[in-house]
Amino acid sequence: MRIPFVNPGLQYKGLRKEILKRFDEISLTGNYVLGKELEQFERNFADFCGTSFAIGVGNGSDALSFSLLALGIGDGDEVITVPNSFVACVWTIVNAGAKPVFVDVRKDFNINPSLIEKAITSKTKAIMPVHLTGRVADMEAIQKIATINNLSVIEDAAQAVGASYKDKKSGSFGDTGCFSMHPLKNLHVHGDGGVLTTSNELLYEKIIKMRNHGLKNRNESEFWGWNSRLDEIQASIANLKLNYLEEWNDRFREIALYYINELTGLVDLPAIKEFEKPVFHRFIIQHNQRDNLRDYLTKNGIQTAINYPLPLHLHEASKNLGYKKGDFPIAEKQAKKLIYSAKKGGAHAAKFQTYKANKLAAKKSKLIDRVIVSTDDKRIKNFCIKKPAGEPTGCLIVRTCLYLDATSGITRSTLLCSLTTERLLPTNLSMVVLPMVLEPGVKVSLMLFLTCLESLDWVTWMVMLLVALSYA
Repeated sequence: MRIPFVNPGLQYKGLRKEILKRFDEISLTGNYVLGKELEQFERNFADFCGTSFAIGVGNGSDALSFSLLALGIGDGDEVITVPNSFVACVWTIVNAGAKPVFVDVRKDFNINPSLIEKAITSKTKAIMPVHLTGRVADMEAIQKIATINNLSVIEDAAQAVGASYKDKKSGSFGDTGCFSMHPLKNLHVHGDGGVLTTSNELLYEKIIKMRNHGLKNRNESEFWGWNSRLDEIQASIANLKLNYLEEWNDRFREIALYYINELTGLVDLPAIKEFEKPVFHRFIIQHNQRDNLRDYLTKNGIQTAINYPLPLHLHEASKNLGYKKGDFPIAEKQAKKLIYSAKKGGAHAAKFQTYKANKLAAKKSKLIDRVIVSTDDKRIKNFCIKKPAGEPTGCLIVRTCLYLDATSGITRSTLLCSLTTERLLPTNLSMVVLPMVLEPGVKVSLMLFLTCLESLDWVTWMVMLLVALSYA
């Protein structure tokens, strides 16, 4: 079985009818830009984030650029940010005419507030924290520093839509919050898209004009602006998906907890604080033998990724900034150790996702001896068969795939199971098809594909099979 790193098409399957319906309705109106769909999305997104305003733009990078320009940041100014993010947080600063000043990060991959004040000079005008991997930076400390030093705060919340810190959502802390709706994000449209949040009415009025050529009316520009508008179809798709975002984010958190519980002691894992609520745009683990682990996962059909392997201060484009290797040791160390787990693709509510929680490695390269299995349908119980203490390895490794019907929901569930013990058996295959009813009116066909890799007597084998089925 192959577990892809990302699968946006899976989400589309669940929403296809509604998306096509909206596409058809908008197409028939002939109003494709700056219409009612965008206005509705902007109101809904502002409410979602807890801000006064939201502005749909062409992409997340433009949201950063407009924030910098609207705050008056330009030639000779400095903006403090991190060296471990995507290039957009740097080139937007440079293109505004300012200089990016890097500060190292903490274990959570976010900016280290204790290092910010050392980086402030008379030229510093703003702090741009990046909420990397869907975890909000320490905004309480950052805001305190910004207030004392009269600095603006621009949140790069591209990966953190819906994430919260001490009961406040990302995008509601700074002067502006900048979100990407690129197809890899938790809330994504079908192409590029972005949205900017603020509770500052003056900034709102300026950026509304900035995204539309600087026009104050149809025929007159107040200043020379940009052309960066979220079109009606993309706004409608974003509006639809926003209805499901909290549920999808809850599911990501649930899966992350499975990973944390099952991988403790094997790899370095995120340590989540009680006052934060991440959305796990990426689930990052770290390991000193990262490349070997990644090869192992690839051979077992699990795709992973290593984003940002080269910190920004070491890019060729950063040469004129004067940084060198070793200037930001935490970010550099993390870049060598981190690996991103399989992205689940964010599907349509509980019915439309397939999730697998896989244990990543076993001692002495043996087969995995425990895997938690979960589907997104609450009517199917999660189960895990664990090896009793002191007993030989012998349990079912299960992965679950859902095959869905958009009108009637779940119609069939296929479980791939590997049965393992410590004694060899000639490789042979057995297939059993059993109808099951999980609750009245919900019929599921279980196809158990049992690969006997190591020996068990048949009585024990059948007992274990029955035990496994009793958990399903």
